[in-house]
Amino acid sequence: MDPLRQALSEFVKEVQGDESQDDFGNRLGVTQQTISNFRAGRIPLKELEKIALIASKSIGNVLIRIGNRVLELERPRPVQIPRKAAAHRSR
Repeated sequence: MDPLRQALSEFVKEVQGDESQDDFGNRLGVTQQTISNFRAGRIPLKELEKIALIASKSIGNVLIRIGNRVLELERPRPVQIPRKAAAHRSR
């Protein structure tokens, strides 16, 4: 999953919490299948706005948060050199 979809998916799952997909969908006025798509990171902006309202957050704050999460997911991870190999190189 690309970082944007992953960040969107994480946000939807967080807001949904322990609520079933059917119940969460009913609150948004969409089907369970639509919630499944949202949880896969496929979500139109107008629906993201509804979820932001349920979470009592502004769409601007949600977009900033998702953008920051995307940057975090795209950040290269440092390469760890095993200790034995590192000791061998220092000789």
